[in-house]
Amino acid sequence: EVVVFAAALEWINHQYLEREEYIVKIFRCIRFSEMTMEEVIACFHPSILPGVVEMAEIKTMLLNATCLTSAFESEMAKFEKEIGEQTSRFEYPKSEVKNYRYFLKRKHEKRKAFPEDLE
Repeated sequence: EVVVFAAALEWINHQYLEREEYIVKIFRCIRFSEMTMEEVIACFHPSILPGVVEMAEIKTMLLNATCLTSAFESEMAKFEKEIGEQTSRFEYPKSEVKNYRYFLKRKHEKRKAFPEDLE
């Protein structure tokens, strides 16, 4: 998704005056919630068109992605702590695999909590 973000900025930048009206529509296609925290933070400081991220709707998308990613990474850290340091996924007892499935289900539910991030 970082590549999509960069490509969107490049495309908009190429003919900014003609494409300015499409900024929000294009950015709604970017799945910010699929990015890592580092990638989301980097989106706040793009190398081109830095003013784009100051637009209210774009800033909201990035802030929602920041919250979602932070919550996801926090839950992931808790889960990893629970299962401990195991070297292979095949070593996990069935109860831990069940917990992981629950974790993935919760991750999906959290992503639904910010639908504007996925439009």
